[in-house]
Amino acid sequence: MSQLIPAPGGKALWRNRFGRAVGVLVGATPAGVVMRQAVVTVATAATISGATLLSAQAADEWHEALRQEIKWSAAVQSDVHRVYLDEAPLAWRMEIADVLARPGAVVHAPGLTGDLARIDAGAHAAVVAQYRATYVGSDTLLGSDRYRMPQGGQDLPRRLADVRRSNGGASLDGPADGDQRFLVASLLAGASIPLVGLHLLLIVVARGRRRRADSHGIEPMVGDSVVVRSRGPAAVARRAAAVVPLLAWAAVTTLPAVQLHQAKLEIRAQQVAAIQSVRTSTAIACSTTRTTFSTEAKQTLLVMSATSLGAQLASLDADDAAAAAAATALSSAHEAVWPRLEQLEQAMSRPPALADGVDRPTAEVVNASPADWERLSAVQRQSADLAHELGQRAGLLSLAIFLAALVGVARRPGAGSWSPTVNLLLMAASATVTAWAFAG
Repeated sequence: MSQLIPAPGGKALWRNRFGRAVGVLVGATPAGVVMRQAVVTVATAATISGATLLSAQAADEWHEALRQEIKWSAAVQSDVHRVYLDEAPLAWRMEIADVLARPGAVVHAPGLTGDLARIDAGAHAAVVAQYRATYVGSDTLLGSDRYRMPQGGQDLPRRLADVRRSNGGASLDGPADGDQRFLVASLLAGASIPLVGLHLLLIVVARGRRRRADSHGIEPMVGDSVVVRSRGPAAVARRAAAVVPLLAWAAVTTLPAVQLHQAKLEIRAQQVAAIQSVRTSTAIACSTTRTTFSTEAKQTLLVMSATSLGAQLASLDADDAAAAAAATALSSAHEAVWPRLEQLEQAMSRPPALADGVDRPTAEVVNASPADWERLSAVQRQSADLAHELGQRAGLLSLAIFLAALVGVARRPGAGSWSPTVNLLLMAASATVTAWAFAG
């Protein structure tokens, strides 16, 4: 039972009143605690609302980064296909014909050998002239001599660079823009945590002061009197029961910021996984397209070499010795230019580089190797796994917030709020779920 003691007078009374005013200011009194807690709650709600809006804008920018990646992927695959599958094979066939149109001294050989060599060279020269007449002035490799290299052959990397520039090139920022906005949102949401921490610190300081006063058997600064408080088990239980709702309020005001952060990180991880998936498929398609041209060019040379060898073997069974000798001489002349054709094939099949004017993203996907495909796929899998983990964490945090919100809210028939035991169990469950969310 509390016992009232007459208030002191004079200077002691003024000190008591001043202390009470300071107590209201810093929340040492129950009224001050309630007022400050209301202010912190409103401020926290405001910061979370602002962070939610900024996070939504960041998510929109992440979605836009994915749309730009898909758009870029379609464009670069179309451009690589155009250069290496539509234009390059025609240019390669013209280069072969151009080399075979100049077989060397065999065209000056006397008799049937020279005649056959001149006919063959003229046929290939006609093919070259037909190609040039067909494509002159067109926006292709064969439209002009712009892409013709000094050592012969067509400059495919330079052609690819020009095609990419004419179609807009690369403007991939990835999720960087959204990341900057999300950083601001995270800082804004995180501002609620120190506000709540300051409020709890002031409460702890106030309780410490009261505990020191209790050691002398009085409770200072309550009205115009002091109170002698009982310190039995009931009082201790009441004080312990008051801590649980306070912890629940702290959880309800701080966990939404953490839950918002995890939920938006999940969206970002999903977008990164999708972007990496698109980039992987683009790298496989573009690099395969480029190597397909090189493979087919090499196969063409192998077929021509086999054909030349077959002609020489067939001439051994010819009835006309002169015709057989002429065919053998022409085949030998063709074989003599194979090193030149191999050099041209290597020059036209060389990987595009930044020095050729090709933008970095295009060069990376066109030159990607199977090891690069696996690396991109690994990043995609890691991002997908991270998104799954973040999604589960955000869901568990939502459950923890719900459990904390139940503390002291529901009513028992014929009584006030939940019993202290139920409140303690709810708060323990909320803390357990929160720990589970981050332990997984």
